[in-house]
Amino acid sequence: QAMQANADQSESIVLHYGTPLQRSRFYTNLVLTAYRRERYVVSDETLAYAREAVSASAESGVQGDICFSTFILGFSHMWRREWDAATEHLQSALRLAERIEDAERRVLCLTYLTRVYRATRQIDCFQEYLGRARQAAADAKMSMYVAAADMNETWFLWHQGKYGEAQTKGYAVLRNSRSLPVAYPFEFFVALPLLASDLAQGEVAQAIENARATLAPSQPRFPLELENTLQKAVAASEQSDASGMHAYLNRAVELAQQLGYL
Repeated sequence: QAMQANADQSESIVLHYGTPLQRSRFYTNLVLTAYRRERYVVSDETLAYAREAVSASAESGVQGDICFSTFILGFSHMWRREWDAATEHLQSALRLAERIEDAERRVLCLTYLTRVYRATRQIDCFQEYLGRARQAAADAKMSMYVAAADMNETWFLWHQGKYGEAQTKGYAVLRNSRSLPVAYPFEFFVALPLLASDLAQGEVAQAIENARATLAPSQPRFPLELENTLQKAVAASEQSDASGMHAYLNRAVELAQQLGYL
């Protein structure tokens, strides 16, 4: 609310008097504010702000801001599951980050390109970018993004049918991430493959706990059908409805795969 209040107070001044760089940063901050308000269900209005940020940063000519606003545009498309547009802008931002030697933006781009290739089952690209993202995060001492790479590796173990290994890796990643000064915010990256692995191993109680974790208010919102199915699985557990739990968890795994979340 405080972020939005600041934006409302400054909008007319920035847009009327601001330099291109100031306008770019203002629009970028509108997007970052909207992510939190919308819980990463990125609206058309938020996407329009991201495009305005790119346009204003290009007018400014400041390479670091062009890189970050382009990343934000690609990141916004990623949350909308617009995979081609996400890839285009994230790759563009990555090329610029490498050219200007911006280590932090490079880590961001590599991490979320890994996510895109995971969602679209481009396995060769996924493996390549997973390795690059982990190494870049380690080199930049960005432990939160090393954790993100480990979360993506957990998904790959599940994808290969190595459910026990996925559980071992995934639960270790969760413990490590939660112990960091700033935990990686998108726990569903690992909670969903853990849910699917738990279910495959017949460990339904653990699967339900991972369903609860994905529904936490701190997490991005899923599309309505997936969110409702996870909620029904949790409700079935509270009613000791074993058949309902299995049915809803299996349906959640199906939907998560169809929608690119698993």
